[in-house]
Amino acid sequence: TFSLPKVYETRAYLYVSSGGGSVSDFEQVQTNQVVVKTLAELLQSRNVAEASASRLPFPESGQGLLRSVQIEAIPQSQLITIGASAAQPARAQTIANTYAGTFVLLQRELLSLDAATRQASLAASAPLVTAPSRPKPILYLLVGALVAVFVATGAAVLRQRTDRRLRLEPSTTEIEGVSIIGRIPRVPQSAVGTHLTDEHRPESARRLDEAFRFVLANLAFVNGGRRPRTLAVVSAGQSEGKSTTCLSLAIAAAELGVRALLVDGDMRRPRLAGLIGQPTNGPQPGFSSILGNISDEHLLKGVQAVGGSGLLVLPAGPQPPNPAALLGSARLDEFTRDVQRGFELVIFDTPPLTVGADASLVAAVSEGVILVIDARTTSRPDLLRALDQLRRTNANVLGVVLNRVTERSDHGYYYTVDSGRRGWRPSRRAGKQTESVPVGVSEEQ
Repeated sequence: TFSLPKVYETRAYLYVSSGGGSVSDFEQVQTNQVVVKTLAELLQSRNVAEASASRLPFPESGQGLLRSVQIEAIPQSQLITIGASAAQPARAQTIANTYAGTFVLLQRELLSLDAATRQASLAASAPLVTAPSRPKPILYLLVGALVAVFVATGAAVLRQRTDRRLRLEPSTTEIEGVSIIGRIPRVPQSAVGTHLTDEHRPESARRLDEAFRFVLANLAFVNGGRRPRTLAVVSAGQSEGKSTTCLSLAIAAAELGVRALLVDGDMRRPRLAGLIGQPTNGPQPGFSSILGNISDEHLLKGVQAVGGSGLLVLPAGPQPPNPAALLGSARLDEFTRDVQRGFELVIFDTPPLTVGADASLVAAVSEGVILVIDARTTSRPDLLRALDQLRRTNANVLGVVLNRVTERSDHGYYYTVDSGRRGWRPSRRAGKQTESVPVGVSEEQ
């Protein structure tokens, strides 16, 4: 609005006089209106414009002059207005007065009339205006604001109707009837993985540790006071942090003295071996090998230790031609029963629920299932389909873990592991707030 060039407008008035000869006043009025409309049309002719342009003190074409003048016959009157617009007030005044004066001189020639007949005369010359007629900032801004309100409201409604993202408030405690048992903070990629077993952890890794200890404690709360012996970790789609959640949760359990086994049940695209620094391909034995020969001597064949954490990891093993068929056999039930004899907690990493039936088969034989979703990318339809698929298999869904949650800057308590004594000690930090394990939770929990 404020960048538009200023335009000045002024008007000259022509009076159309009438001669005698009318039988009645009504006929005279009708005749005058016809004459006024006729003269108004003649004023917009190319001949009048060219003649007016030749009389101007500055160069202008007849076509350009027609674009800058506005001719209007005033209803119920004998007046015709000649409006002119220009970038300078004096230029607009000159155009309007010259146009009106030229027509007064040309009207008899154009109409082939003598001086005694009806004619137009100059009623009022165009004044010199001082204020521009355009732009009108207040009007333009009000109209723009009104249009913006309607457009923004429509865009917001359209976006909400088409938005598939999962929106959760910080105070949300459950999703579709399933409890949120943990919120994993969004940390740099360097804070995820086997470095959690390092003696000197970065601050981001410590926050990650606390979040997974919180999840581990909640597993007992949501399972009737007893932590499940076998746990399947599933996700609705790919790249939602399911494998790193499995590893971090297993390490948190091992740090508390829980004898834990992490099983890579994703035989299609195994990732756990790469996370612990082992080869991700090759003929090395693993989970698929055990399911192919469920004998005692093969039960722990291929198990690998993760650093000094006490955690054991069973890689996926050679990729079978049909992983779903292998997981759907009775050998998976035998494996879950036998493996519980030597471990207090067995965590299964699984493929995404949308890939195939693999995750549903593992979830069906596990005592508990947790669903990992990415707080930034998981869509609500995908989440609903994942929960529906788990419920169809009668899986015991213990809760949802929100991954990659953006932390809020606030003052709060968090818990750190005291390297000098067993257990946790509270510590006060400013500027960060993470999920914490409730006071009084034992190491076993």
